[in-house]
Amino acid sequence: MIAVSILGKRTYDVAEYEYMGKRIKTDLFPVVLNELFHPDTMYIMMTEEAKKAQEEKGNLKRIGDFREIIIPVGKTEDEMWEIFNLLTENLQKEDDYIIDITHGFRSQPIISLSCMLFLNSLNNARLRHIVYGAYEAKVNEITPVFDLMPFLDLIEWSYSVKQFLKNGDMSGFENILVNIHKETYSKNMAYKSKQLSGIGSDFQKLTKAFSTLRLKEVFDISCGMQKRMAGLEEDMENKVSAKPLKLLLDKTFSKFDKFRINNKDIFTPEGIEAQKEMINWYVKNNQIQPAITLVREFLVTRYMMEFFNLTEFDDLIDHKKRNIAEKELGELRNKKEHNIYFEEEKVKYLGIWVQIVEPRNNINHSSMDNKYYITGSKPLIELVTEICGKVRTEF
Repeated sequence: MIAVSILGKRTYDVAEYEYMGKRIKTDLFPVVLNELFHPDTMYIMMTEEAKKAQEEKGNLKRIGDFREIIIPVGKTEDEMWEIFNLLTENLQKEDDYIIDITHGFRSQPIISLSCMLFLNSLNNARLRHIVYGAYEAKVNEITPVFDLMPFLDLIEWSYSVKQFLKNGDMSGFENILVNIHKETYSKNMAYKSKQLSGIGSDFQKLTKAFSTLRLKEVFDISCGMQKRMAGLEEDMENKVSAKPLKLLLDKTFSKFDKFRINNKDIFTPEGIEAQKEMINWYVKNNQIQPAITLVREFLVTRYMMEFFNLTEFDDLIDHKKRNIAEKELGELRNKKEHNIYFEEEKVKYLGIWVQIVEPRNNINHSSMDNKYYITGSKPLIELVTEICGKVRTEF
């Protein structure tokens, strides 16, 4: 574990710091950091002026072993970027990190946190704690040490929601929810979470179901999540840092309202509408291959329902019967080209079926077959979006 602290040039007041029942009396928070977390390596950020002042007071020797990062004051934007670059140069190791902002000055704490978020993406530097000795919050001469990590977690939560709303990626939710759930046990909190881990697992399952076009799983998991969400209030009420997550989850969960049907009802009127919503979901989230794949199967299903008079689940998923429907749909084009009669009601099926062939095959052949004329992603996306829009309005 690596700790990163900050020192200025001033003389700090002695305080009795308390964190998770342990008290340490000192004027230098890096001493507290060592006592509480026993990091393998400690870095201290300070200016040349601050280093000189603390050396003259003999304070640097009291801290013990550490590595210095000499930084500029940060009076200009260029100096702030220099601080950021110095941190990233020194903190390249993939490890667990603690950031101490107790003695931070001006923009130093926010630059430190920005650096850790950047390094997390770059080389999996894992920020575990953001500690702050809140001298101004002392009670009965005891100064509390706050871990501000839950507030940084809000950024990750918000980003996960943004990713979901933008492209349907729900993978970020599982770790967030499972970690909050586990924390209530690892820290032996009075209240132990009941639903958070399960909902996190459901999000992962739902992601996999969407990515592999498992309609029945999507519907089934969505129904199960509705029951879990109903029991989530107790978890949120008993863990105050998780309350903002409820707002984000509600926004996310509302997107699945139309998918909450019994998976055996997949071919009922309600189920047909849910399939159309799923097609729309794929298009909105730029998942073009599953969109065109589902449209094709949707068209086969609707053809079987209208012209074979099939309504039962087992009939509509029967391989042989679906093959017959696909063959008939394929023959409609030949009939039209040779002026052979077919029912007027089938005209709209022919129009969509003919349009589907090119983009579906183009995608599934990875554009490695010159038989298919669409070469760019933009016209392909536009065509699939147009087809999906027709299906939603005409069927």
